Amino acid sequence: MRDRIKSFFVFTSTGYRILAFLVLPVFGIALGHMVAFLLAIPGYFVTIFFIMPLELILDYMVFGGICAKEVSHLEYLKGSVRGEWVMKNALVGGMIQMLLVLAVVMLGNHISYQMLFPAQVVGMDAILIPAALLISAYAVTMGMVIVGRFFDSLNVYYILAVVAAALEGSVLQFLVLYRYPTIVISVMLAVILSIVSVKIALKKIEESYYDKTVADGN
Repeated sequence: MRDRIKSFFVFTSTGYRILAFLVLPVFGIALGHMVAFLLAIPGYFVTIFFIMPLELILDYMVFGGICAKEVSHLEYLKGSVRGEWVMKNALVGGMIQMLLVLAVVMLGNHISYQMLFPAQVVGMDAILIPAALLISAYAVTMGMVIVGRFFDSLNVYYILAVVAAALEGSVLQFLVLYRYPTIVISVMLAVILSIVSVKIALKKIEESYYDKTVADGN
């Protein structure tokens, strides 16, 4: 875990860390509290649709375009014997960051709702629903991340953010109708897409290295 954090920080600036680990969670918790106060519903039903697009933008800031054919901002890693190891750990670190922020926001939204409405009975749904939204939001976001990394364009990420929000809205509807199947499928997709995202990124980076080697005649 320590190595993954260090590898991830290799790719991130101080500004990014402030945004990812401070501004985004505080924004999500504050927005969720406002939603709970105004609408009398747990804030995570709304905040999840804001956090997902912002997580996509954060991924673009670090890994945007790494699967694109003409990627050039990772050349310094290709000359390092530990480049692939660092890259793999950084990718895993990015996923941990996403899960951590989602979990903090969801927990903060749950706590603020309980503070505003202490008479509400805390049942199994109060645990299952936010947990399911967290996992499904992560899975949907990772799916969009896999696509987005093939394009070194922020505009593509804006489009993917809209698609992600629409997909998560559909997941929320299925969660109401088919709770447990939706949770199981979300968990499976989260695991599969996490593994696939790393494998694709490493494969494309390796291919770009060989393409450049052949082009240079070395």
